[in-house]
Amino acid sequence: MITEHFNTYLEDIKAPTPVTDRVEDYYNAYNKFLKLSEADDEIKDVFVTDVVKEDGRVFENLWFFCDKFCLEAKHFLKENRERMDMTRLKGAVVYWEIAKENFDFAETSAESRFCLFVKFQDRINGMFKASGKNCFYLYEVFNTHIKPNIRI
Repeated sequence: MITEHFNTYLEDIKAPTPVTDRVEDYYNAYNKFLKLSEADDEIKDVFVTDVVKEDGRVFENLWFFCDKFCLEAKHFLKENRERMDMTRLKGAVVYWEIAKENFDFAETSAESRFCLFVKFQDRINGMFKASGKNCFYLYEVFNTHIKPNIRI
């Protein structure tokens, strides 16, 4: 079962029920997998990438964050397909780049857009996209999980 923190986030960005259901499915799958491995880190944060296209808002990828690593489920809304990956996070960020529109890191509007590109060591890349209120949450992801893990 996903945490109250996750539920609050998903409600705040107005994620529809299918998104919330799949987040819970992946949360449970990752927890089951991680308990079978030697990893003892718990999932502490969630972020769902979203973009606005001509036909409306599209939720693309799902990210979970632990202290030591981050996990991604690409195209997580596709039925009958579960693709998950994981990379080390702790001290592994070697580069980041942002692009933003109508977002000042404090206030958001329906026109706000924020994109964060991250390079982790070992040539692993992450692309985070957000629109509207989700921009603020992406900025929190940057401050909580990316910036503290820049490799010096």
